[in-house]
Amino acid sequence: MSLITYLSFTVLLGILSASSTGAQTSAGREGLGTAVQGVAAKVEGHSIRTSEVETTALRRYRQDILDGLIDNYLIERESERLQVTVSETEIDDQVQALVEAIRPRTLEEGLKQHHQTVAELRDDLRRRRLVLKLAAIGAPPGHFVHAGDREQDQSWR
Repeated sequence: MSLITYLSFTVLLGILSASSTGAQTSAGREGLGTAVQGVAAKVEGHSIRTSEVETTALRRYRQDILDGLIDNYLIERESERLQVTVSETEIDDQVQALVEAIRPRTLEEGLKQHHQTVAELRDDLRRRRLVLKLAAIGAPPGHFVHAGDREQDQSWR
């Protein structure tokens, strides 16, 4: 799974959780203003249910998300096995580099735009650094198993 796809889905889920706070007023879109349980958005008086958005997202991105979660698990497991770690200082340096790269916007603005918390960002940066360290030492690839639905995805053959 590409990081872009994974981040896109993360952003989509963030939008779902924050949908009641953003007021969209263009092209007939109504901001929810107050939390309406089960409603992701309203367009010209029509409610789009959160469950519909979730079902669509899972149908489109399920395999990519699952692949990403498997990759994350394998990265963590291999890092533990080889005793590869990332220090807080390394993560702090990466956060600072990101702050410099997105100027004049602030980190808080960037995180809000991507519906991500500081903790999630730091975890992503730590995992990316682990991957680089594992690659640098030539860690052998783990045993990957395709976990897709065999009837829907015949690429496993």
